Amino acid sequence: MNSRNLKIFFVIGIVSLLNACVEVDKTLGLDLVPGNAMIDVEQDEFEIPVYTANIDSVVTSSTTVGAVGWLHQEPFGLFTAGSVFRMLPYTLGFDYGDGVQLDSAVLTIYVNSRTQLDTGNLSQPLSLYRLDRDLAYNTVYYNKSLKSGDYTAQVSNNYTYTGADTIKIRLEDSFANELLAATEDEMASDSSFLQEFKGFYLKADASGAAPGKGQVSYFDLTATYITVTYHHAGNDTARYFYYFIEQSTPNFNVYSHSSSSLSNYGNPLPAPAGTVYLEGLAGVKPYINFDHVRDSIANRLQQAGKDISKLAINKAELVVPVDYTTAEALDLCPFLLTLAYRDTTDAFTFLTDTYFESFGGTLNRSLQQYSFNLTYYVQGMFNNQKLYHTPARDMYLYPIYSTYDSYGSEVKLLDRSYYSCGIIKGSPHVKLKLTYTMLK
Repeated sequence: MNSRNLKIFFVIGIVSLLNACVEVDKTLGLDLVPGNAMIDVEQDEFEIPVYTANIDSVVTSSTTVGAVGWLHQEPFGLFTAGSVFRMLPYTLGFDYGDGVQLDSAVLTIYVNSRTQLDTGNLSQPLSLYRLDRDLAYNTVYYNKSLKSGDYTAQVSNNYTYTGADTIKIRLEDSFANELLAATEDEMASDSSFLQEFKGFYLKADASGAAPGKGQVSYFDLTATYITVTYHHAGNDTARYFYYFIEQSTPNFNVYSHSSSSLSNYGNPLPAPAGTVYLEGLAGVKPYINFDHVRDSIANRLQQAGKDISKLAINKAELVVPVDYTTAEALDLCPFLLTLAYRDTTDAFTFLTDTYFESFGGTLNRSLQQYSFNLTYYVQGMFNNQKLYHTPARDMYLYPIYSTYDSYGSEVKLLDRSYYSCGIIKGSPHVKLKLTYTMLK
């Protein structure tokens, strides 16, 4: 073991003795401590100004999760969800044959999860519309990618969803007969079929949405299908043919929010508020300017006569308390948060620190707070170290979720599908707790 490594172990031992009740990041100074450094551990706490910012547009492309319904939750207002998807025949080249007669065509959706408020006497009219625009493969879609002129004709009969596990929407006979009349050329390939049947938009009517009511239903796009039941003239034997949503097709969800009035973010920034609002998807998000955080740390240390170039951070913990009035309101809070920023494509990506096991970000229901280990990020603001460095300074608290790849490794992703909301205690409650050393 070389002398440098011996020095690091010596440093860790001193830190443990001086600060036994504090969890200390053993990457003191992110491995930038010189071998001749003298170590004194200090702690400080900084109030962090947090604002409510309007996001408006986020990526909602999905090959697996569809969403439909509405929620009316104060103070966030009305939230609506709909789903855009394309369907393909189960068998290319299929021919219904001569003398075919329609019995019915039904879209079947299995609801596998929900976001709910009061669902007593739930009544959500659902309609299926025909797309009039092409969707392109390998294209990123946003919650506002669907425009009013992209769909026109309703192709479903009236249907009201009341909360069942299965949604069955009957298609209008006129549209179903178009499916039966598809030509051999139209049924020959996916691309030729999609030229005629471009896709669908499943929409919920929110005109009767009352405050405190509602449900958004989530379903597996890969398990959603249309069943066409038919028979031939002179033969009453029922036959079936199916249309499925292909996983590789460009599907996306359409979300609208009514929470923009909650935003207090502007340029210049106003005085921070005592209450900050958080919504998932394209709703409002808590915003933190980390240039301000860096300046606050630097100014305080410099006022104490400390050389900021000698700062080595043991741990930087951001603590964000939540505010709620009922257990149901706490249930709507995101389970897991991170800090995210807009990248060069105007989409969101998240802080590199999120990948570390020590990062945190989970809602602690007993302490009623989120906490984040931002050691790498905060240290990087002072030394521009290349390893794990995230240069962005405009950060938003953003819901994420964990999943696993085909190799069994955990993967964290921004949540593009599931609605959540919560109220954050703002100024002076949001804190950055800094454990650090000034190198000699």
